[in-house]
Amino acid sequence: MKKALCLLAACLLLGSSLASCTSVPENITVHTSENNVISLSASGQRKVAPDKATIAYGVNSEAEDAQTCQKNNADAIGQVVEKLKSMGIDEKNIQTSDYHLRPKMDYNNGEKIVGYQMNTTITVTGLDMDVVGSVVDQSVEAGINTIDYIQYEVSNYDELYQEALDDAIQSAKEKAQAIAQSTGNKLKEVVYVQDRGGDDSYRYDAGSEDLMMKAEDMVEKSVSVAPGEIEIKAQIDISFRIE
Repeated sequence: MKKALCLLAACLLLGSSLASCTSVPENITVHTSENNVISLSASGQRKVAPDKATIAYGVNSEAEDAQTCQKNNADAIGQVVEKLKSMGIDEKNIQTSDYHLRPKMDYNNGEKIVGYQMNTTITVTGLDMDVVGSVVDQSVEAGINTIDYIQYEVSNYDELYQEALDDAIQSAKEKAQAIAQSTGNKLKEVVYVQDRGGDDSYRYDAGSEDLMMKAEDMVEKSVSVAPGEIEIKAQIDISFRIE
């Protein structure tokens, strides 16, 4: 019995690696026949176009003295916030953070302070996909000169994750049933199951390196948004009793 179970598990594992379905078990481990248990690891996926976005961008200001630098930065941030409100974005979806004021040093002349630099970040959440490009364009016109990232999301993530989880469980059950039948056993109840959680693939981060550009370039070029699809993945470990 033990030898047959192990041989069948190896064959099924090879077959699953060649399959193109989005919810096949990734690993199969069969315990000894004395345990009367079949244990599997499985996953299920859902791919979907995002319908919401979060933007993180900021204003970087420079001046000879700290007070002027801080004032220039605050004025620019205020203009951006007012622009966002005028576009119908709720104030609760606008957050300012990461205030950094630092001296600019000239290390070639005895670490002399030659000016100051201040950066403030604004995070805008809950944006519909069809306004993301316009929000970025108009924010740049209002004073934004650094963009950190655009994060794409789905509003019904929990529902899609549950569907992916159902796929993983069903796939694992079908594999366990095949193993049990091929070895002359009957598949009985689930004795153990663990949801290993999502893998954060629902988040699309465009990355600061790709989005960083000079202010004049951002004004001249309209931002094009092409999020594509994101993957929501569920992974489980599950064990069935056999007899």
